[in-house]
Amino acid sequence: ADAQAAPVATVLPPPAGTANDRLDITVAESCWVDVRDATGAKVYSNNAQPGAQVSLTGAAPFTVVLGNAPGARLSVNGKAVDVESSIRGRVAQLVGGP
Repeated sequence: ADAQAAPVATVLPPPAGTANDRLDITVAESCWVDVRDATGAKVYSNNAQPGAQVSLTGAAPFTVVLGNAPGARLSVNGKAVDVESSIRGRVAQLVGGP
C-alpha cells in the first residue's frame, strides 16, 4: 500500500511590531481551521487533514474556529487550550492565549 506523508504547515513569520506568540494545532481527523490574531488579521484558514501539525506565530490572543472540533488539539506558547468546553455540535469557537 502507498504510504502518504502527513502534511505539515509552514510556520508563518509574525507581522512587524507584533508579539511572537505561538499557536500549535494537531489534527487527528479532517478539520476546518480558521485562525485570527489579536489584531483580527487572518493568520491561517484551511481544511487540515488527519496527521497535520500546524504551527503559527503572531500576537495572542488567537481567535480560532474549528469545524469537526473534536478532531483537533491546540496549545498556545506550549500550554494546552481547552477545546472540549467550546464545542457546540461539532464546531468550536474559542480564544486562546495570554
